Amino acid sequence: MLPILHAQESSSTPAPEETPTGIRRFSFGFRVAGYPFNPLHNKDQNFTTTQAIPATYQIATTNNYLKVGFGPSVEFAVSRRFTLVGELFYHRLDYTETTQISQGTNNTGITENTRTTFWDVPLLVRFHSLRDEGVLAHIYFNAGAAYRDATNIKSNIVTNNPDGTTTTSNTAIRPSAKNLAGAVVGSGLRFVDDFGIKVEPELRYTRWFGKTFDSDSTRSSPNQIEVDVAFTF
Repeated sequence: MLPILHAQESSSTPAPEETPTGIRRFSFGFRVAGYPFNPLHNKDQNFTTTQAIPATYQIATTNNYLKVGFGPSVEFAVSRRFTLVGELFYHRLDYTETTQISQGTNNTGITENTRTTFWDVPLLVRFHSLRDEGVLAHIYFNAGAAYRDATNIKSNIVTNNPDGTTTTSNTAIRPSAKNLAGAVVGSGLRFVDDFGIKVEPELRYTRWFGKTFDSDSTRSSPNQIEVDVAFTF
């Protein structure tokens, strides 16, 4: 009887190929910003001129501003931990400045209503992914510069003269600085779902190197605090 030989099967399963860990370079989306603080640092003016017939001035400003800004956001991943961020924000400001001039028995009242649109362009460097997992994996920090352009300035000025007549002018007032530069810092949280959609709530501070409006009682604040959230894909 012939011996039965059992051939040993050599079945070696090939190891799966290692998938390269690439970086998704570009992300596009939008950001919505909330402005909890007044963009104008108004300061009422009360003074009397020294002349033959002294004139007393009372100047005050009230304002209504769009408390939300919004616009596109673009991210470029330089490395695993550093990202360049560019954004464009739209928001609007309206204010009313009233001036009462008393000179003897003559009284003059001036009411100025001005409206403008702000376009803000922050350019930021972001550092993120302090750890691979846990809370520190979601925290990031921003720093960079910003540029502001005040456009579409429209004014309506009504003057009530001492003789009872009224004059109106629609000539737009000239801002103290139509364009401004600023510095930006911020920190936020970054969450990414299974579809690659990123949600990024953030607290941001901008220091403007100048004031868009800076005359009489109407004065822009150089400090800007935002509470933002971005959605990028």
